[in-house]
Amino acid sequence: MVLVERQEEPLSCEEGPMTQAFVIRGRYVGQTFIPDEPLPAVKGTAELIVFPSQPLVPTPLGSIFNLFGKAATLRPGQDIEAQLQEERDSWGEP
Repeated sequence: MVLVERQEEPLSCEEGPMTQAFVIRGRYVGQTFIPDEPLPAVKGTAELIVFPSQPLVPTPLGSIFNLFGKAATLRPGQDIEAQLQEERDSWGEP
């Protein structure tokens, strides 16, 4: 979610009045806005507008199981077993 504050009158802070709008990203849950970052130290009236925004973390494209059988060259199980046995034999263990 994105929080947009539009001031009807200049907001004041320790350094003087603030005259421009600012955007704070966060979540809106159960009629409560939870910011993802600290809020600025300002005072005054403002307008809160909440609208959905794109998630910051990309959603997964699917399960890894969807990739089974999609390799360019499929290998038979016997080839894989032979490769594993060859690797194990190279370890030099009895």
